Amino acid sequence: MKTDALFFQLFGRYPEAFFELQGQPGSLAKSYRFASLELKETAQRLDGAFLPHEPGLPTYFVEVQFYSYREVYANLLAKIYLYLKQNDPALDFRGVVLFASRSLEPKELGPYRPLLESGHVVPYFLDELELAETTPLGLSILQIVTCAEEVTLTHGRNLIQRARCEIPVPETARKMIEWIETAIMYKLPQMGLQEIQAMLLVDDIRKIRVFQQGVEEGREAERQLLLATSIPQLLAKGIAENDIATIFRIPLESVRAFAESKGAESN
Repeated sequence: MKTDALFFQLFGRYPEAFFELQGQPGSLAKSYRFASLELKETAQRLDGAFLPHEPGLPTYFVEVQFYSYREVYANLLAKIYLYLKQNDPALDFRGVVLFASRSLEPKELGPYRPLLESGHVVPYFLDELELAETTPLGLSILQIVTCAEEVTLTHGRNLIQRARCEIPVPETARKMIEWIETAIMYKLPQMGLQEIQAMLLVDDIRKIRVFQQGVEEGREAERQLLLATSIPQLLAKGIAENDIATIFRIPLESVRAFAESKGAESN
């Protein structure tokens, strides 16, 4: 999958990420519709645009750039002005370019500097995003495509846990988890989907839901069986004991007890 398609898929599923990138509240996404726009009587297309539902809000046009392209600003602005000509010449707009890194931004900025300085065109460099535990989910998700390969799975696992906790609509959370899987397959093409799902605990998350249901309904035997089979599997995948205890909401000592009992059986 092309990188730009990956990002436009994300913005379609979770538009909050686009506004969090700009330091705005993700709730602003409710005031917009994300769309791909066909320019009449041309062969050009604006792949990503946030169209406001309410008057007074700017229209955002989005470009994703993961390779060197000297004409990126000229190309984006040509399509924006054509859209304005065909729809509303007085339209308030913002052009947003998502660069994988600063090195991909063109060096010759003279013709575009007034628009860059006024904020009508804004570049973002995804590899320079500074993330912390308090960083909004959408902004954290954006970085998974540019983070180092050695931390991709760890970052993906954290994002999946956050998506489950922070996205209140189950269907939206499911689609976000699927997008994270797709993004990691893009980053790590040598790994298959099943292997990625195993490393991300996606399959295990389904087991955990069964476990939680068993707790709620008081099925102690089912609960113990699931713990006895799942905990050794997770440990074998390299998941830390503390993380397993957090996932299942059980004491660390219980994790170690199940691990030791499995080891004794194998001996």
